[in-house]
Amino acid sequence: NPVTSLVAPSAAKATPAGTGKLLASGTLNALLPKRLTIATASANVTLNIVAATQFVAHDQVAAVGGLKTGDFVAAYGRAKRVLRLVYSTTSFTPTH
Repeated sequence: NPVTSLVAPSAAKATPAGTGKLLASGTLNALLPKRLTIATASANVTLNIVAATQFVAHDQVAAVGGLKTGDFVAAYGRAKRVLRLVYSTTSFTPTH
């Protein structure tokens, strides 16, 4: 029988959809080299892009088209720093 040293991540540190907590979700309004703006249901939210930011396509259409303004996004991270940005050309409900 195979033996592994893999350990499941702690539930306190992991989130199902990304790194950190959900910072904002909505429509991508602006994408600059060091920040982005998301139009949420209540306001525009500006967040910082850092060297560790991962951009993850939610589906194949988004992966082929690449990230662009107007896409639906969910930003995960800490203290206004985006660590993972999930994007799609169609609306989706991010996991909290």
